[in-house]
Amino acid sequence: MEFKILGGAREVGRSSVHVSTSESDILVDCGLKQGETTEYPRVNELDNLDAVVLTHAHIDHSGGLPLLSSLGLLDGDVPVFCTPPTGMLLKTLLYDSYSLQRKEWKRNDRDPIYGHEDVAEVLKQVEPVPYQEFSVTDDIQAEFGNAGHILGSAWVQIRSEGRRVLFSGDLGGGRTNHLPRPADPPKSDALFLESTYGATQQQPSFSKQCNELIDAASAEVPVLIPSFAVGRAHEVLRLIKTRDEIDPSRVYFDGMIEETLPAYRSYASTLYMNESIVNSIESSSDPRPFLPEGVEKPDTYRDRTRIAREEDAPIVIAPSGMLTGGWSPLYLREFAESREDSKVILVGHQAEQSVGRRLESAHEAGTDADVTVEALAGPGDAEDAEDFEYRESEVRVPGEWIETFGGFSAHGSATSLLNFARKSLPRRIFVVHGDGDNWKSMEALLKSDSTLKHGRIESPAVGDEFELEARIPKPFEERLEELEEKVSELTR
Repeated sequence: MEFKILGGAREVGRSSVHVSTSESDILVDCGLKQGETTEYPRVNELDNLDAVVLTHAHIDHSGGLPLLSSLGLLDGDVPVFCTPPTGMLLKTLLYDSYSLQRKEWKRNDRDPIYGHEDVAEVLKQVEPVPYQEFSVTDDIQAEFGNAGHILGSAWVQIRSEGRRVLFSGDLGGGRTNHLPRPADPPKSDALFLESTYGATQQQPSFSKQCNELIDAASAEVPVLIPSFAVGRAHEVLRLIKTRDEIDPSRVYFDGMIEETLPAYRSYASTLYMNESIVNSIESSSDPRPFLPEGVEKPDTYRDRTRIAREEDAPIVIAPSGMLTGGWSPLYLREFAESREDSKVILVGHQAEQSVGRRLESAHEAGTDADVTVEALAGPGDAEDAEDFEYRESEVRVPGEWIETFGGFSAHGSATSLLNFARKSLPRRIFVVHGDGDNWKSMEALLKSDSTLKHGRIESPAVGDEFELEARIPKPFEERLEELEEKVSELTR
């Protein structure tokens, strides 16, 4: 079994690993890396694909799938295996990602690298599989297990010719008000382990973070909570719904959040969500467990600018969580240009080069943040604006506006990642999906652990290749001699 890292090593984003056996070629994930310029995995180096296995719907793991179609790598009905919730969420996320990519290609005067029809082709070839074992190709078997990261997220183990390789995907740490805890992984020969928070030994107390976020959002000033449309937005909305401190009439939710709610209703079972959500729906006949009564969703550009500029103090929950797309950049621009006091509450991981990371860094340094945001502008918002169009704006965000809540991250801490690796007991570990000091810290922690010291632990770079040989059992006679020798030593 051979592997090549096509993306997602020593970085967060564009996760993708090419796996080949003597008979098959498959991909595990195919994402993109968001920033000033989107980066894709090196799928142009592939000649053939028999299947794709997808761990979850987030764009840094799925956003490159349409490029596979554009390159002809999905021709012949190549299946894209994922859990049923992931398949349902993909429709919303991939079309939204395509819309953002079109804007970027136009801004940079680049030819499109894939089209609307490629998104449709990917969705047509989705093969939903619940948390269970399944056949990927004639010689590759796989198993999905709940990763506890977002709705439908999975770790996946692939098996071929006696070799077992585990891909963690993105792992939650059980810090959630609506998802089950991650399932224990099976024993494996090799493990590709994420390290998003590899430098964080323990996340802050989740209950304490909930209380502190409610306190911050209760302030009588406008509040912007940039949130990923899948996962973090639902976490925050559920928290507001179950607490009394915030008047729901102050709360607005925007963008793709509404489009993802049908998936959360369709898969509200204990297989994909925790018992509190299921009980809430069944016992109170509440079809909207994530929406507080009285919250509103704006529909037009004028609605959004009115909310951002009105005298009252709104609480706006809007994608994207890193302020690199969606409606959150518009609210940030409007708050910065029209408000003397506001709050910007960051509740998720902020990738390098993102606007959110710059805000986070300014908060840590105690300085103001000068950032460039791309957001919709209408007639009258700029001297030469005659119609609605996306424009870049330079805005200054006061440092005292910015608050960060790392405890709301959907990623587990270094300790929970270490425990996951211990349960799998691999003889090789590849540390991936971490930037900055995170992958380095995670690698050092794994190497210092007595349970894993027998294995080989490394942090590959994009483009690195590996081969995993089958573990060959020792002959029975040799094992028997070793056992007799140990018994002799003990009896002496």
